[in-house]
Amino acid sequence: MKTTIRAFVATVAATAAIGAHAATQGNVGATNSSGTSLITLEVGSLIVVKGLEDITLTTAGTPAGTDIATSGTLCVGGVGFSGYSIELDSTNGGADSAVYQLSNGTDTIDYLVAFDDDENSASGVSPTADGSIAGFTNLGTLGCTTDNAKLFVTVEAAEWESITDTTNLTDTLTVTVSGN
Repeated sequence: MKTTIRAFVATVAATAAIGAHAATQGNVGATNSSGTSLITLEVGSLIVVKGLEDITLTTAGTPAGTDIATSGTLCVGGVGFSGYSIELDSTNGGADSAVYQLSNGTDTIDYLVAFDDDENSASGVSPTADGSIAGFTNLGTLGCTTDNAKLFVTVEAAEWESITDTTNLTDTLTVTVSGN
């Protein structure tokens, strides 16, 4: 008898707990019937990088002995993370190597990259030997409606002054963000 009562009490308690979040069914009615359904959007951790644009550097008008540098803004958005790290990989220089190279088939020269999570920054943080940079916390929304980060690219004078061919040098830089 005690076992039956305990089982009954446990069943009623479980049903009440589940019923608090369960759908309710409508009753048969002459002109209408209604019920309810709890709608839940399960939100997982998500991260995105947007706003990247092609970067063009030029030797035109650059005095000898002068580095060629530029930057571009972008957005890193996320939800479910307190911060993020970034990895910068060069197609010509190799992945996970922190070697960044421009090439045209004849000449291959090194360039430098840096990153900061402030779109107004005047300088950035250079990658470690594996191409990564950690410790960023300025996350925008997933829609990335405003830029919140900056990518810096520099070709040092000694590199661009060693070019022997007038064909444009190119590389593809892959920017990977990882939430943490």
